This record gives sequence, structure tokens and C-alpha cells, in this order.
Amino acid sequence: MHRCLISFGANLGDPERTIRLAAERLEQNLCPASGADWKLSRLYHTPAIGGPSGQPMFLNAVAAVHTPADPRLVWQVIRQVEKDLGRTRTSRWEARNIDLDILLFEDCRVWTPELKIPHPRMGMRRFILIPAMEVAATWRDPVTQMTVAELATNLVRQPLGIAVYTNAAHRADAQAILEQLEESGVAERRREDATSTGPWVRLFATPEEAADLAPHLHVWLCFPQDADGKVAWEEQHREVAQRWGIAPGEPPSDAWSKKLRGPRYLLPASDPGWAVHELHAALQAMACSVEPVG
Repeated sequence: MHRCLISFGANLGDPERTIRLAAERLEQNLCPASGADWKLSRLYHTPAIGGPSGQPMFLNAVAAVHTPADPRLVWQVIRQVEKDLGRTRTSRWEARNIDLDILLFEDCRVWTPELKIPHPRMGMRRFILIPAMEVAATWRDPVTQMTVAELATNLVRQPLGIAVYTNAAHRADAQAILEQLEESGVAERRREDATSTGPWVRLFATPEEAADLAPHLHVWLCFPQDADGKVAWEEQHREVAQRWGIAPGEPPSDAWSKKLRGPRYLLPASDPGWAVHELHAALQAMACSVEPVG
């Protein structure tokens, strides 16, 4: 049996009923043997983050399951349950009837365009980590080697900070993105002689440079390497993903996987406006309110 952590989210229709129904169907499909281990957290109210404005509040939950299914089959079951419950996909982070994601699957690391395990944004989302602590506090993230409880505690420290990195050829582009973020008023660019009292972001060359500031999140800005757009960005940046311990495979000699402390995220930066939006959403997700229902 394999340990798998699955997240639930909904903010259209009757979210509580839909999440309960999704949980029942997943349990039936993933735990066919009687007495199989299935634990569902309480439901939590959380704000809509990152998507179109004016959305209703979300309900979120997390289930810990022991299943004989492999990661691909779990993913297929999840997508079928979403489809059966009326999920449609027209834009990113839109309002939805139901949203299901694999957060962890044993110590697997999967890096493909359609499926990534661990979930890339798990470590920056309070609305995922708080319910996850109820059912899997001691489960360990194979990328950071931190437990779910440690990942959640990481987001308690203030002020929140994001360390940003990229390759030398794109440092000026990365600085421009951070300047846009600062101009929006969301965060300040932390300078060497500055003491931040609010959320901060700063561009670094190496993890060692960021160590004393103990950032809550490490972000690599992935600028395009394929001008024709024929190669998926996951393949364009697989070496960085391996270097950071995110993707499976033998890491290169300059691996940072043991130098980075805390969650890390590879962010496509072909659209600077979208990169600013994602960094903004990350800060919101790290600090958002998460309130239990009832």
C-alpha cells in the first residue's frame, strides 16, 4: 500500500456537499479493500487567491490515504472524479466546482507537463498545509526533507520573504520583475542594508547568500530557452529541477538540493506580468487566513 496525500478545494455550487461526495468517490476507487486507511481533515474557509477577482471563499480539505494504486492511476481517478462532478477548465485559478490534486505520493518525484509530485506549490500554501497537518503531520516532503508540520511552521515566521534566483544571462530581467512587484506595493525588494518589517523579495546568486535571511520560499525564474516554443518548459529546465532536487534523476555536480533550506519553486518567466502575478499570489498564499468550518 502506498501513502498518498490529496487536496480538495471548491467555491461554486454547494462546496461542502461536493467535497464530501468527491471524498466518498475517491475512497471507493482508491481504497477498495475494507478497512483501508483513509483520513479526511476538517473543512476550512480560505480566500480565493491568484485567480479572477470577485470569487467566493473556498472550502479546502486534505485526505491522507493508503492505496494500492500507482501515481498515474491516482491522477486518472482524480481527473475522472473532477469531470463527474462538473469541473471545467477554462482559465487558471478560476472559480470551480471541485479541484483535486496529489500533494505527496510516498517519496516519489514526478516532473512532467501534466503531473508534478510533490505538488509544486504545496510548501507555500497555508490553506493546504494547515488541513494537511490534521491527517499527515509527520509525512515528509522528499524535496525539502521537511515534514508537513515543519512546512506549515515555516510560514508562521515573520516577515515573509522570498529568495529569487536565475541564471547570469537573465539577472537584469529578473531584477525588472522584482521592481514591478515592488511598485505594485505587494512587497519590498530587500536590500543588504535593509531591515524588512513586511513581505520582501530579493535576487540572489546562490543559496549561501540567502542563508542568513532564512527565506520562506526559494524561486527560480525560468526564462525561455526554446525560441520556437516546441519544447515544454519542464524539459527546457529539467536540469535546474534536478539541481534543486525537484525532478527525479541524477543531479548535476553543482546541485543545490542540499543547500536550499525550505520550499522551492520553478516559475516560468516568459511573461513578466504573469511572473509578478505568481509571486504576488505566493505571498498571499503564505499569509492567508485559514478558518475551520464549524
